[in-house]
Amino acid sequence: MLSSLFDAGLITMQDSGNYKRYPIRNGDGEITDGCGIDLRILIVRYAELDELVRQVRAQKKAADAALRRYRGALRNARYALSAAARLSEDSLSRIGARIDRVSNIVGIAGKASSRVLRRATNLLEWLIERMMQLPCRSAEAQETQNMTCPYVENGMHKQITTPHPFDESNQERRSANAEQLSSPKAGSASKWAFEESLRRGRSEINQPRRLPQAMVALQDVIRAVPALKTYGFAPSSWADLARAVPLMCRFAGISEDARARAVEQMGEQQAAVAVAVTLEKYERQEVNSPGGYLRAMTDRARAGELHLARSVFGLAARNSMEIRH
Repeated sequence: MLSSLFDAGLITMQDSGNYKRYPIRNGDGEITDGCGIDLRILIVRYAELDELVRQVRAQKKAADAALRRYRGALRNARYALSAAARLSEDSLSRIGARIDRVSNIVGIAGKASSRVLRRATNLLEWLIERMMQLPCRSAEAQETQNMTCPYVENGMHKQITTPHPFDESNQERRSANAEQLSSPKAGSASKWAFEESLRRGRSEINQPRRLPQAMVALQDVIRAVPALKTYGFAPSSWADLARAVPLMCRFAGISEDARARAVEQMGEQQAAVAVAVTLEKYERQEVNSPGGYLRAMTDRARAGELHLARSVFGLAARNSMEIRH
């Protein structure tokens, strides 16, 4: 390290004839000269160097985030391709070739620039959206629209007992879209926003487990969770946030079972907020096990001790303070 600092001109060396380092004092004991390492340049340029260090750390953090997002998008694209059974062989072949071409262009992800990773990630996420949206809405989804309760928000309306892969998520997306069309309050934070999934063995109507103690707006969640923007999510409604939950879980390493239990206990909208909070804490490196953190939140919700609004408003306040400083 000393040689690197010396080569950069940040320190100077003044060794004695026998290469010893010692101070030279006057008669009063004050140091007037010395042999060794001169740190005066470092001291004078401390503010400048400190700012450079901050910039490098910020760039490193952004590069790490871009790398994580690209790897997650590539993994999700290949998983979605293997699960897209409804597509023709020709379509699967073309999409698979595009995914491979993107991967080949990027090369070794750890050595690629952030700009290349971001462009590749955007393309992969676009391909995932295409694969998720290619199947047309079925008559079953239209029937769901006509039967949806007018006070139901963007819940999944089915009991979840096993983790579901990408090929089942298409049906969930169509169901959520059908509910949006028939619900006059869909996408808003109404008093029935937090509901549990259907009880085991029943499929008539969702029943709210309990009313939330405090309501939060979607904009509050967006302000509290800048990680949404970091990973390319821009929800404009609660339905958008709920549909982004599977990808958020994959980015954070949350298992399908942990997500399913959260949705079953809290309802889809409240579970989406909980997953977003978990993703933000994972991005801040405050949580080592996002899946365990979400399971703990689910347990607190079951005991009636979960206060998501406090977490959202607390994160929003911290982000506001960090922006000001």
